[in-house]
Amino acid sequence: MYQAGWNVVGTARTNNNAEKLNALAPFKIVVIDTSDETSILEAARQLEGQPIDLFINNAVNTAGPFLVTRTLLPNLQLAAKPNGGASVVQLSSYLGSIGSYTTETTGFFKQVGYGYSSSKAVLNMITRSLAFDLKPSGVVVVSVRPGYVDRNMTQDKTRGLRDGHGQSHRQAKP
Repeated sequence: MYQAGWNVVGTARTNNNAEKLNALAPFKIVVIDTSDETSILEAARQLEGQPIDLFINNAVNTAGPFLVTRTLLPNLQLAAKPNGGASVVQLSSYLGSIGSYTTETTGFFKQVGYGYSSSKAVLNMITRSLAFDLKPSGVVVVSVRPGYVDRNMTQDKTRGLRDGHGQSHRQAKP
């Protein structure tokens, strides 16, 4: 996006991570801990008056995405006025869908999935509510389910899900 001329702002949870990202990226990095409202407000202060055309929200599961979207709404609306629209993309999960609980996945849910899937279901509902509420201001809100990423954290835990859903749910490689 940066190479295509977009004004890109990256975020990191800590100053240390921001410094590492800043060494890799030629764009502005803002420190934001989405579990800390003071941090969210400080990030918004740093971005005050800067239009945001596209906000990709990968901020944990429930409260963080809502609080950050709500706080950056003036920036989104600032972009929506001259451009005819701005977008928020929430990164959700297949596990946030009611249909994800099947006889093939029940073992996963009993093991670790209840909290995670419930939080993603809440994120899906927040996304839908924001989509309706923000539509008149020209801000589009959607969620995407990128799928499983093959990491140490997910490898064993998602095996039952992958086995139950076949090739359509292969894990992405980082």
